[in-house]
Amino acid sequence: MNFITAMKTVLFEKYASFNGRACRSEFWWFYLGTVLLSLIVTIIEAALYGVDVAISGTWITFAFQVMLIVPSLSVAARRLHDIGRSGWNQLWAITIIGLIPLLYWYCSKSSGEGNRFGSDPLAHPDNLY
Repeated sequence: MNFITAMKTVLFEKYASFNGRACRSEFWWFYLGTVLLSLIVTIIEAALYGVDVAISGTWITFAFQVMLIVPSLSVAARRLHDIGRSGWNQLWAITIIGLIPLLYWYCSKSSGEGNRFGSDPLAHPDNLY
C-alpha cells in the first residue's frame, strides 16, 4: 500500500471502522501523513498568528487534532487485529511503559494468514500493494 492509498483508506473509507485488519504499510503511511499534515497546520498558524502562537497552538490545531482522533484509534485497532491482538490493547498507552509493547506490536509482521479478525489484508486479489 502506498501513501495516497493509505491516507484515502483511513480517512475516507474506514474513518471509524474498528473491524478488520490493517497492514503495517497502511498504519505507518497514515501516521507519516498525520505528521506531515501537522507540520503544514503549524506553518499555516505561524503565517497567520506568528511563531509564538503557532508553538502553543490555536483553534486550528485543536480542530485538526479532534478530526484525527477517531481514524487514529481505528487504524491502530485494525493494526493490532492484524497481529491477532484486541484493539483494546491500545489502553496500554495510558501507562508510559505500555508504549514499548505497543510500538513492538505496531512494527510486528502479521502471520500472513487469517485470524479471528479477518483475512490477511495483503492476500486480497484487489490489493495490488
